[in-house]
Amino acid sequence: MFHLDVRSAVGVADGHLVIERGKSVTRVPLSELREGRLDPSKRDVEIHRRNGDVIRARMPSAEAAQRVLAAAGLDASHRTLRMRRGEVAFLDIMSLLLGL
Repeated sequence: MFHLDVRSAVGVADGHLVIERGKSVTRVPLSELREGRLDPSKRDVEIHRRNGDVIRARMPSAEAAQRVLAAAGLDASHRTLRMRRGEVAFLDIMSLLLGL
């Protein structure tokens, strides 16, 4: 197997994640992206699409990877956690009884 050094770039433009590899350009709408991860020690970024595909790229620096995730809306400031709350009546009654 031969490994060729092909110039590549990853960025965000016009509402798309743009992946350039040599002469090939792939544009993925940001609405198709589900989540992104960064491994700072390896400078790797991993982006998951809603259809299950995974895009992995080695970035020149952890900061560059963080900028791509931020531009795509996948950085830590956009992360949310959804939790389903259970029944709280019991806790309400206990709080009233114990005066908490």
